[in-house]
Amino acid sequence: MFNLAIDSKLRGCDLVSLRVQNIAPQQNVLTRATIMQKKTARPVTFEISEHARAAVDKYLSMQNMEVSFYLFPGRTNKGGARLNAMRRRGIFFQFCFIIRIRTWT
Repeated sequence: MFNLAIDSKLRGCDLVSLRVQNIAPQQNVLTRATIMQKKTARPVTFEISEHARAAVDKYLSMQNMEVSFYLFPGRTNKGGARLNAMRRRGIFFQFCFIIRIRTWT
């Protein structure tokens, strides 16, 4: 998630709204993807680095996800519900703790 977030520079709500079909429509992760931003309702194209593509490819192979599923699903439903804001925030703070970045809440 963090590799893709850094590459795409998407807002959190747009990142968790990504579906598998947005970046890997035929089981191959694209080098560029285009999505519609929620806040501005404008399309944005972003590149996906080789490192992020490898991470997403490995993630997808471990998860066995269909193309219609959210790329980052919530806890309740494998593909039908995306991560909510609280869960996304928790993951971010866990990541910061692991790499020893001080966060301000």
